[in-house]
Amino acid sequence: MRGQSVSVPAEMDIREIEVRPPPAETAQRLRSFSPYIRQSGDSIRPKWFLGERKLLDYLIVCIGSGKGVFSVDRKEFEVVENDLVWIPPDTLHWMRGTSEEMHCIYLHFDLLYDPGRSHWNAYVPPGVTDLSKYSERMHPKVSDPLISQWKGKIISGVAPSIKSLFRRICHVHEKFPWQRLCQAGLFMQMLEEILAGAVGQQASGEPHAALMQQALAHIQSRLDAELDVEAMAETFRMSASYLRKIFKAHFGVSPRTMHRELRIWRACEMLAYSGLNVSETADRLGFSGVQNFSRAFREVTSNSPRFYRGR
Repeated sequence: MRGQSVSVPAEMDIREIEVRPPPAETAQRLRSFSPYIRQSGDSIRPKWFLGERKLLDYLIVCIGSGKGVFSVDRKEFEVVENDLVWIPPDTLHWMRGTSEEMHCIYLHFDLLYDPGRSHWNAYVPPGVTDLSKYSERMHPKVSDPLISQWKGKIISGVAPSIKSLFRRICHVHEKFPWQRLCQAGLFMQMLEEILAGAVGQQASGEPHAALMQQALAHIQSRLDAELDVEAMAETFRMSASYLRKIFKAHFGVSPRTMHRELRIWRACEMLAYSGLNVSETADRLGFSGVQNFSRAFREVTSNSPRFYRGR
């Protein structure tokens, strides 16, 4: 206030606030990994075959629908809807889609960003299995005790949350390629959930982690209408206030905020790929009108639906 002085003690005690540290392996991943998305794809393709080759970077593939046969490191296996396949650098592999159509979602990426290596993007055609002359471009091996062992199919029946994150990364990479930090953050979130699914443990060690994954799946299955948090709480046999508390503690946002964001990202997918216009998209997702839909869309993406559709 004007004309009033405030005295500050010469010495002040600093109050320590307890911050729960992450598990040792998570802390090491936070220190080590700096993911960088090189290529992405999210499309439906007819019967297809990609012959044997090796890559300079990582490749992860999620089967959205359909079936096929893959081989990684000379180990052949069938793939079906919601399988997740991990192919490390310098690993022999081939892939075949055997159904009439296959929805294939994929990412080429680096786990360890290197400005001298990661920006060099090249298509490695089938038949190329000797990459020795490109050794300086080869992604180095990672020392992570779990991820370093991943090779081939690592999850059968991938969680809806992982699949949603996978597709969201593809959309951001395609529509907003300059948002590299956003892509990296989404990838780290997806990687944590993949780790949980691949090793059959809770993603964060929290007592309610498994329940919260069920709550997230509940929300994802109800993106075509407003979210009834009270009814959701009854489903999980707890009060709405307690559900909000543990949900926010786990995900950092409330159930309604999560529902709104996932709903809008679903709208992004529909606008980009379904051919529906803005009004039809709003109606499919249960918004009361285009104005309310556009307002929510702008709050989440900072752009209008028409801007996003026109990218």
